[in-house]
Amino acid sequence: MDACKRAVDTGDLQRVQMMLDQTMDKVANPSPALPGEVLRYAFGQNRAMARELIRWATPEQVAAAPSRLLCSAAYARDLPMLTELLQKGLQPGNQAAPLLRPLFAAYDEQRVAHLLRDSLRVQPEDYEAMNVCLREQAQAAAEALLEQGMKLDGYLAWAAERGKSLDNRAREILEALKVQQSQAQEPPDDVVPTEAQHNEFGGERSSGDMSKHCPQGEAKGMEREMTMGGMSL
Repeated sequence: MDACKRAVDTGDLQRVQMMLDQTMDKVANPSPALPGEVLRYAFGQNRAMARELIRWATPEQVAAAPSRLLCSAAYARDLPMLTELLQKGLQPGNQAAPLLRPLFAAYDEQRVAHLLRDSLRVQPEDYEAMNVCLREQAQAAAEALLEQGMKLDGYLAWAAERGKSLDNRAREILEALKVQQSQAQEPPDDVVPTEAQHNEFGGERSSGDMSKHCPQGEAKGMEREMTMGGMSL
């Protein structure tokens, strides 16, 4: 690790890559976290090299990097690097709030919502993330969390237990989210009840029912056949 850091300090990208390759090949059970640690160090020392290392590393290696690297990219307002890290598998884990705060400070809520829908994954029970979205009055981002599977009932119970309070605008957004979630759980108006489907397609029809679907002459003929025991005249 120290040798890799010295290579980063000298700006020798090829040497860093060669050393990482050699280390990963020699170790019996190489840890993908080593390239991740080098990525984090390079980000602080040589941003251009860090970008190249991210492109060079495998998704498994990027995913094993320290999650605080995402926060570093967010605080640096380096959206391209942040996006590439997310798309190659690095995620905030169980605590997305430390990442969301600098994102809201740097970008508008639509950009943050796009990240949430595209590549930023938040755990369904990470209610602190929802709390950050509501405090930032970011309705689109909060909606994206619901789309990922977060439940408002769970957030409300979590917030009540911890005495979390919201301003008026945040409460308005919360009420709007409740309405949206309840509407999403209701069946569409054009869904035919099961009983009606059975009567229409699977159950027996009365002669009156058949007359509704057949021309008058055909319906009468069918009724006459039924009264004769099913025999055709």
